[in-house]
Amino acid sequence: MTGTTSGDLLRLHTWWHDHRPARARSIGWVTDPTDRQQARERVDRFIDAGATVIALHSHGSELTARAVIAQRAKVTAVEVRDQPPELDDASWMSEVAAIRDLRASEEIADPAISAAAEVFVSAQRRGTPVVFDGLIAHAGAMTIDAFDDSWLPASSSDDPAITVAQGHWKVEPALDLRLRGEGDLGLRAVFALLDVVADD
Repeated sequence: MTGTTSGDLLRLHTWWHDHRPARARSIGWVTDPTDRQQARERVDRFIDAGATVIALHSHGSELTARAVIAQRAKVTAVEVRDQPPELDDASWMSEVAAIRDLRASEEIADPAISAAAEVFVSAQRRGTPVVFDGLIAHAGAMTIDAFDDSWLPASSSDDPAITVAQGHWKVEPALDLRLRGEGDLGLRAVFALLDVVADD
């Protein structure tokens, strides 16, 4: 397969073969864990049932996630919040100010982000790779001291906070789809392509 692929497909093929457990691929979907204990239990349950890769996507406070990413990457609030057409000037300035104030906090507490972080830690402890997408998952990974190469962002993003996080880790996402990370489309694209490029 490696002789007939290049670019994103070759990188995805190589990543999977570097990190897959030695059994047939099975995906454990962890969506919206509410706290660290639930996240840990879900990861353990999926892996005990045979999952060889964890898919993580979570919803939560976008402002808090942007503040965490800005704080950890040491960038300003403006660098993690763009102004899409539907966001008027006053609303954008209000959001930037809120991110700035959160970023200045000594510790930013958010259960969704902590739960996402626990997914990474628990999967790493069990020797299982994680493919992830979305602001909350990126913020969760940012709270961990060292980014593990078995963790793979699903897609590049038009969202500046996600771009900042991926740049901070100096990691290339699986696919260059320029998604906002708002749904699970990037994750599903990765796993669809794994069916093509993996040699399970």
